[in-house]
Amino acid sequence: MLYPEFIPALVEKIDVLLAMGQWERALDAALRCLDVDGRCVEASKYKVFHALCRGGNYMQALCSLDKHYNLLSAVESNNRYQFEQMANLIYRVSGRNVRLLKKAYQFAERALEISPNSFSSIFTMAKICFAQGSHKETMRYLKKAMKLNESSVETMCSIVNCQLMQHCLKDAKLQLELLEELQPTIGSSPMIVYLQAILLLEEGRPSREVLAKLDQAMDLHFKNLKKATPSVEYYCEMDPDFLLQLVDAYFSLSVQPTPIPAGIEKSLRTVDVLKASTMWPNTQHILSRCQKILGRLTDALPGLQWANYLFAYLHLIRGDYNQALSFSQAALEIDPTCSTAHVLQAQIYLAQSNLRKAEQTLEIGLSNNFELRNHPLNSLVQAKIHMQDLMPEKAIELLNQALTNPEAPGLRSVSAASSGSGRTRDARDVIQGNSRRKQAHTEFWTTIYLEIVTAYRSLGKFREATKTLSEAQQVFSGTAEVDRLAIAAADVAVADADLDTALTVLRPIPSDTPYYLIAKQRMADIYLNQRKEKRLYIACYREMVETMGNSLSQLLLGDAYMKIQDPQKAIEVYEAVLRKNPDDLTLASKMGEALVMTHEYERAIAYYESAVHGGQLCLQSDLIVLLIKLRQFSKAEELLMDSYNSLIDSTKTVDLQRSSDVLVLLAIIYGQQGRQEEQLETLDRAKLKQTSIIQSVCAEESTDLVRACKRSLASILICMAQVRLDVHLSTADGALESTSPTREKSRYKDKEEAGAGDENSRATPARPPGNLELAIECCNAAIKEMNSMHSPDLLDRIKHTAALSLLARCHLASRDRAPCEQTCLKLALLQEELVPQLKRDRQHTLEVRLEMFHPLVAERTPGGSTQSTYPVRVGDCGVKFVPAAIIMSDLQTTEGNFAGACPHLEKHIAEEPDDAEALIRLVKTYRRMGQLSKVSVLLDKLDKVIPAGQTNSGHKFARGLYHWYIGDSCNALKHFNLSRLDATYMEEATCNMVEICVNPNNRVIGSLIFDTERRITPTDAQRAAEVGSERATNGYGDNSGMDASSLAVSSGAGGDSAEAVGHQTAERLLKTLNAKKGQTKCPIFDQSAQCSLKE
Repeated sequence: MLYPEFIPALVEKIDVLLAMGQWERALDAALRCLDVDGRCVEASKYKVFHALCRGGNYMQALCSLDKHYNLLSAVESNNRYQFEQMANLIYRVSGRNVRLLKKAYQFAERALEISPNSFSSIFTMAKICFAQGSHKETMRYLKKAMKLNESSVETMCSIVNCQLMQHCLKDAKLQLELLEELQPTIGSSPMIVYLQAILLLEEGRPSREVLAKLDQAMDLHFKNLKKATPSVEYYCEMDPDFLLQLVDAYFSLSVQPTPIPAGIEKSLRTVDVLKASTMWPNTQHILSRCQKILGRLTDALPGLQWANYLFAYLHLIRGDYNQALSFSQAALEIDPTCSTAHVLQAQIYLAQSNLRKAEQTLEIGLSNNFELRNHPLNSLVQAKIHMQDLMPEKAIELLNQALTNPEAPGLRSVSAASSGSGRTRDARDVIQGNSRRKQAHTEFWTTIYLEIVTAYRSLGKFREATKTLSEAQQVFSGTAEVDRLAIAAADVAVADADLDTALTVLRPIPSDTPYYLIAKQRMADIYLNQRKEKRLYIACYREMVETMGNSLSQLLLGDAYMKIQDPQKAIEVYEAVLRKNPDDLTLASKMGEALVMTHEYERAIAYYESAVHGGQLCLQSDLIVLLIKLRQFSKAEELLMDSYNSLIDSTKTVDLQRSSDVLVLLAIIYGQQGRQEEQLETLDRAKLKQTSIIQSVCAEESTDLVRACKRSLASILICMAQVRLDVHLSTADGALESTSPTREKSRYKDKEEAGAGDENSRATPARPPGNLELAIECCNAAIKEMNSMHSPDLLDRIKHTAALSLLARCHLASRDRAPCEQTCLKLALLQEELVPQLKRDRQHTLEVRLEMFHPLVAERTPGGSTQSTYPVRVGDCGVKFVPAAIIMSDLQTTEGNFAGACPHLEKHIAEEPDDAEALIRLVKTYRRMGQLSKVSVLLDKLDKVIPAGQTNSGHKFARGLYHWYIGDSCNALKHFNLSRLDATYMEEATCNMVEICVNPNNRVIGSLIFDTERRITPTDAQRAAEVGSERATNGYGDNSGMDASSLAVSSGAGGDSAEAVGHQTAERLLKTLNAKKGQTKCPIFDQSAQCSLKE
């Protein structure tokens, strides 16, 4: 470089780098320029611009603005243009942040001091005052500007905008008519079209007309931007402030319901309200338009705080909580004092039912901004926590107190009471204008009323609940919340068994809102579940089809037929819709599901194959999944290999995603066939594909794809670790090592003996890592991937917990006590946080399954964007989760410390009484300790906790063990026979039954258990009456041949006859076991049993 300190060249370099989109290099050039000359105005201006638009830190931006103002005052004290340009820049990219607007006002004020009669300076001041909400000041400056330039179209547009904000619709309409007449001369202006849309909106015109104007304004604006080159002036011409106003206008047209349901609305979650509402006419179009604007803004200006906030809100109402959290966090990093961003993030956590996180977010927000103290969301979160802790009285008290807030609508408000007018302060007095952000405030207060209703319902106080709903309907009359309250009132009536009232309340809900869908579905549920009238249930969905006539209503009708087990009519509906919409993949997928439900598998396969050959390649995944379900593995593998070979040479990101999905499906097939080596090889190739995608994604791209890859990679690594651990435990050495407590001692002894030898003996080449070591590596890699994401998402935390559990099991298998205990400690902390949330959620478990990029067509959100969001499909090959207490008890057991294992199991069973595996372990441990009396006490406690009809096969197996250990063979056989119904316990229970039957010292042979109709002795008959009828154990349909007639023993049969019948029973049990399993896991036991039978 000939002149490294030549300022004009460095300034030009800043402009070139900015035009290339290389922001950081441009900042480096600006800083270098300031190092050479600290009075360089252009470099200082770019530093401010970078802090505002890219740096994402308003505190830093404010400091840079102060320095730039001082620099201009010292260097360019009389340069009006510099002050005015900076005021314009700050105003346009401020997102109407109060502190930034004050700085903009400071620059504009200085420009006016330099040139009081400058039209551009006066107009700039007017725009800043308008952004600050000072409409009177705005009109004063605009009138001054009009005197200086009467032909200014921008000034006239600003006057109209101000008039619209002041609700002077007649004056605004006259001005707009004049501007519209001038359009052939002045050309089309996005601002004029936008103002026309706002006028139509204020006049209450149909949303279709408003939407057409907004679309026109947006298209015109972006069309003009194509002609400009990226620069500071370009980003000013982009006018982010105008684009954000466009987004706000679009949101005002959205009829999206609130994403924060009250407790009473949980019944509505059976229908995906978010999915239904996004399919409403125009709603999907509105959301896609907003996404286009906000995506362009956040890509070009990632430091624009309000754009990040609105993008988070957009993802929230679409139900994409991960993206919503990501953008809300970005908004908070830019400005931690933004109360609305804290509220939005708490709202996201609340939508996820993560109350503790929502509370924590609000506490952080309150520490940054005390305005949050009176926000209704504070009371709502606290009340929900009280409801979760089964304290509805406290929740009611807190929510009633919240309704006395001065900002609250209704007679309870302090401001309403102090007015003395006696008039109810309704929601329209609190919320003015059409802004969607303001409307959300109304939804908070509605949710508070509904939460009070929920609390009253939980206490059985239906009269108070109805009274609260009546008050809410009076307060919110004339708003969109009336329909929401009507649905809640219907739910209260259903809970009070007043079905007629519920139906009467639901019928009047109009068909031009998304709540119409919900109301009709609630009516249909009442007809089906309460009145058992299938005809009226279907009639509700037919009415929806006639009223709406879109694909959503038709899909719901088909699904309704499927729900009442009438797939033939569902197929007719799907076929009729497919003829009108042959390219609708969702309908095509539903059609395939209906064919599968009718057990027409061949027809379903043929249908999918014809659809795939017809070009609908997205249905290939549906076909593969169906073939796997039908266990047609060879055909599925052939299709997958063909698909993989066609994608193997491609380096495109989409093809890499599809090839990864193909490999995951292949791994699932290999896993179900027991081909573990091929499964591991396939999963390893899928892992390499994920790594390739992560490495190929540029830094400028959205991180959605990287995040999706990391999630998929983590699930692949966890499944690989599980397979490797299974392989290790299934080998002879692994099985011996995992069962022998002395194995570790012998291993250390071998090491000591090897160390005592000569140096040549220690120089043996290192063996390759075994399956156990590789499993530990996979677990650590999965944990590393999850930690790198810092994701608060529930599924990601589940994955992290499962990886820790698997890692602890691997350390247990390798007898590494210290790392096993450390991992279990981390696992216990995560369990303590997650388990209560999973109990409330009831939609997820701590089991991890393989994930794929492309979901089945039927699982996709209609109209969802695949560019910004990467939904996944969950496959098979689940990794079973083992709690920390179980692993710690196994660790103590392998060391022979049975007394140390019991406390872990006892504590776990007290917290999770349904965990049969822990109960079985505890019974075996008590037996080894000689404390079987404690088992009886424990089983009695469980009888009181778990209803008799809800005991699972594992509990029956545990009872069978207990009765066997205490010598009660009759009851032992009974419970083992019942537990055989579950494939999990079938083999071990059968083996135990065989051992009981062939035991020559057993006085109660199996004939009594399998024959209750024929009495053997009075004593035996009395015992059979005490344990209950055994008929249920005979006819469970396993075709084992153990019927009463074949096992009957005459009343005079002696001991030899009873022993012969016992041997016959054992022989039949062994044949049944071999027929079902092919080969037992205990061949040694099988042979010893056969020997006993031959004797």
